[in-house]
Formats: sequence, structure tokens, C-alpha cells
Amino acid sequence: MLATQEIKLEKIIPKWPTKKLSEVCKILDNKRKPINSSERETRIANKLKSSLFPYYGATGQVGYIDDYLIEGEYVLLGEDGAPFLESFKDKAYLVHGKIWVNNHAHILLANGSNKFLCYYLNQINYREFVSGTTRLKLNQSMMREIPVLDPPLPEQHRIVQKIEELFSELDYAITTLKTTQQQLQTYRQSVLKHAFEGHFTGGMKGWNNVRLADVADLKGGVTKGKKLDGKPTINLPYLRVANVQDGYLDLTEIKQIQVEPADLEKYRLIENDILFTEGGDKDKLGRGTIWRNQIKDCIHQNHIFRARVKKEIILPKFLEYITKTQKSRTYFYKVAKQTTNLASINMTQLSNLEFEIPDLKKQEIILNEIETRLSESDYLLQTINQQLTHAESLRQSVLQRAFSGEL
Repeated sequence: MLATQEIKLEKIIPKWPTKKLSEVCKILDNKRKPINSSERETRIANKLKSSLFPYYGATGQVGYIDDYLIEGEYVLLGEDGAPFLESFKDKAYLVHGKIWVNNHAHILLANGSNKFLCYYLNQINYREFVSGTTRLKLNQSMMREIPVLDPPLPEQHRIVQKIEELFSELDYAITTLKTTQQQLQTYRQSVLKHAFEGHFTGGMKGWNNVRLADVADLKGGVTKGKKLDGKPTINLPYLRVANVQDGYLDLTEIKQIQVEPADLEKYRLIENDILFTEGGDKDKLGRGTIWRNQIKDCIHQNHIFRARVKKEIILPKFLEYITKTQKSRTYFYKVAKQTTNLASINMTQLSNLEFEIPDLKKQEIILNEIETRLSESDYLLQTINQQLTHAESLRQSVLQRAFSGEL
């Protein structure tokens, strides 16, 4: 009887056939054509948006053009410039209608369900199929060899429906988290605005106008890939831009870098150093965040600036809060070099950030008032940020379960 029960509880994995990608879809790379941005701008000048067509690249739409090459529903899979080794990011996406595709994306038309193929391509490991170092490339010959599960079409539709049901629930949870996050950010900015307008110290009499360079020593970090030419080296943990988040440090993945021994003292982080990112999302530019000596002998890369405060002038936490005010964010946004989704600042621009500060005694009073009001909201914000990151891993987990027969 026990043996029978065990058999009933055993998970049954469907025996779907595995085929090469080239066997489950048509590859239509001959239908793509690159057009540089200046030519596209010339072609669409003075034309209504309603008369234009989307122009797609490796990871999504990159603009518009005045004509189209193909029409229908297709899966686009990045050829180069896609995040092939980042498990939580999409490498393939679905497009519909009249479109133009450049040479940075492969065009695929599934023999079965395009949605099934797209979801499948977003959960496989591309490590053995891509080549290159700084810019990974998935050439067509390697792409053709990617193994793909090929269940019957009704089963493909069922799996897609279940994935989308679960993704819908996940999207609702993410939307709720982001709404709460925005409400907490609004409250936080209100508290900081009052704090640095003198509301907690009876006004701003005696406050001094300074630049960041006046109150802290600034330094860039070590350059990744620096030629060492046979010199003695050591391996050290180092911080990347991904580690310096808005108000907290994400230390779940710390990478090592090979440097000269002298670089340890040159770039070593010490407690109360404040870290700023050179670039990133426009709304998170700067990211002044305090280092608490969480990792021994840790250094930072050149895309992170380190501010070591002059403690006789300013308290580290006071400076951290100042750089998170709307006034500071507006300054960073104004001086930054910007692209479509990203922005960057240089050392000079960071050095020239202006603000007003009182004496150390008043700074302590202000910090106590701020932290009394923000302690709970900061904890909630950090929890929400962690939950949003976890949500991305859940999305990948749904896909992996779907293609192992668990949905």
C-alpha cells in the first residue's frame, strides 16, 4: 500500500521532444536591415507619428521609421547587445504588426506558438552559445543549435495561458509594491525638505553655503581591465554600480578584481565613506550611500565616486541625506549627460554640488529629527526594494517550472 501511495505522489514529467531552434521556427534574418539614427531622423522629419512604423533592435524598440519590412507576429531574439548572461532580463520579445528590424536582433517565426517560443528563449542559459567579452554576440550558426522543447501545439497554448495567469498575479503585486514605494518616497522627500530648510532648528541663521568638494575628499575608483604587464597582483573584492542602490548597498553578489598591491591603500573603503554612482537610471543618479565596512579590504571601481567627509565640518549621515534631497537630485539631473534611459555625471559635476550646512551640534539635532521620522519608512522602503528584486526571480522561476512540466 505504501509503495502505491509513493507512486501516486511521484511527479510526472512530460516527455516532450527536444529539437534544435532551427527545426521549430523559421529564421528570417534576411528580412532585417540596419538604418543609422541620423538617416532615420531625416526620413521621419515633419511626419505624423501615426504614419510611422516601429524600428526594433536587440532588446526592444529603438525608434521609428517611415516604412516597414515585414508584417505579422514575430519573436525577436538579440544578436548582440542583449543581456545574455543576466538571468532575470529578457533576451527575446514579441512584436506585432508592420515593423522594421535592424541587424542586432534575429527574426524568428515559430512553427507552433510564438509566445511559447519567446517565453522559452527567456529562460535558457546562453553561456555556451554566445561569444565575445565586453559585448556578447549570438551568431546565427550558434543560435540554430539551441535546444528547444517542442510539445504539441495544444500543450504549448496551455503552458502559455498558465504562465500569463501567474505573470498577471505577479504584475499586480509589483504594481502594488511600486505604488507604496512612491508614497513612501514622497513622504521621505517632505521630511528632508523641512529638515534642510531649517524647520527643525528654528531657521537657517548661521548656516554656510558650501560645495561637496569643500566638505569631503573625492576619489574615483580602480579601472577594470587595466593592463598589469606582469606586475605582482592581488585579488580584492570590489563594488560595482549594481551594488550601490538608492539608500542601501546590495552586497548579495560581490565580484573580485585583480589589481596591484598598492591599489589596496589607494582605493580601500573605510567606514563612513559615501559612495556615488557615476551613472544609472535618471531618477537614481548619484545614489549617495554610506559604506559601513561590511567587507574587509573592499575597493570600488571607477564608475563609483568615493566621498570621504571632513568630520570637523560635516557628519557623514548629514551629507548622505543632503544628497538625497529633491534639490540635489534636480542638480544631478540638470548637469548629467543623458541618453534615452540613462544619465551620467563626472567628478567635477559631483564636486560642484552646492548646499547649506549648520554647525555640527545643529547637524546632530537635524539628524535625530530626520531619523525619528524616517526610521520606519526606510525599513519599509528597503523591504519593498528587496521584494521587487525577488519578484524578478519569481518570474524566472515561473518559466523554469513551466518548461520542466510543473505547471
